[in-house]
Parts: sequence; structure tokens; C-alpha cells
Amino acid sequence: KLDVVIAPPATKAAGGDAGPAAAKEEPKHVVLDKDGTEWKVSDASAPAKKYVADDAQVKQTLDAVAEFETGDLISNKKDKLADYDIDDAKGTQVKLFVKGESKPALDLVFGRPAKGGGSTVRKAGSNDVYVAKGRLGTLVKKDVTAWRKKTIFELKPDDVTHVSTTLPDGAKMVVAASSPPPPPPAPDAGPVAPAPKI
Repeated sequence: KLDVVIAPPATKAAGGDAGPAAAKEEPKHVVLDKDGTEWKVSDASAPAKKYVADDAQVKQTLDAVAEFETGDLISNKKDKLADYDIDDAKGTQVKLFVKGESKPALDLVFGRPAKGGGSTVRKAGSNDVYVAKGRLGTLVKKDVTAWRKKTIFELKPDDVTHVSTTLPDGAKMVVAASSPPPPPPAPDAGPVAPAPKI
């Protein structure tokens, strides 16, 4: 399970500074849960509304967890956390749970990008701020819609033998890859027969 709380972006008041005149946006709380062999994504405020998550994005994120490492310690003062957008109000909290465990195996807060690449990171509850190497901090900053699977079919281009199209006027058109297309069907003869594979 992956649990991500994304702080809202700082909004500017009329004078140009973030302030009370700016509308307060709530943090986004995204939960990715493995359901059998499939990953599902939901908003923590509506846990019953689960959607199939994009496998490629989940894999990239889990790969980024495996690649994650910290670099230099750049601060250890509580009053400096806000400067790095890594305090509880501005940071993105990421919790990773392992099957069968109620406590997170990983509980991190990511802040602003670091100079020279990567992002700032701290362990939840700690004031020690490090430079995080890798892309984990960037990959998790998505809302539910961005995590959702949007593919309606999966097909390898090499497996396609031909494409058959029926136009609005009823005319049929067949485009074949490297073999001749099958003959057009007789009226009301049903679907086009597939072209032989070569």
C-alpha cells in the first residue's frame, strides 16, 4: 500500500504574498492499494470509490522506492523546514506499507527540489533534511485522476494483421500490414475474416 498526502500549492493573496486573503485548498490524500494482482487508487476522503491504477506508473514508483537514497544533510533545524517546503503544512508525505504490517515501512516527507537535482526529504517526525537522490519525490505528486488507468485495450503493434473500418455510409475499408487484405465482405455477411499471419 502507498499512502500519499500532497500539500496544496502556496496561493498568492492580492498583494502578491501568500496570506489569509488566499483561498485555502485542502491537501490531496491519495491511497494506492494492491487488490489481488491489481493496484487500485482512491481518495482517502472517499475510500469506497476505487479505480484501477495505471500499472506503468505504479511500477515506476515502486522502482523509484528501490532506487531511493539520501545524500547530504543540509539542515537539522525545525525553523528551517518551511524554507524547504518540507514542514507538515507544505511537504508531501509518503507512507509505504508492507503486506501484513500496520506501521509504515517508509514514512517520508518531500519538499522543494534541491540545488543540483533531486529533492529535499526528511523522515516524518525528524528535522533532519537531506538531498534525496532519485525520482520518488516527483513521481508521487499526482492526484487520483493522474494515477488512473486510461487504457481501454492493450495491443502490441507487431500483433496487428489488418484494420477494418466501417464508415458512416456503410462502406467498409480494410488496411493490411504486409499481406494482401482479405476481400471485402458480402452485404450482411458479418465480420471481416482476419488476414493470414506471415
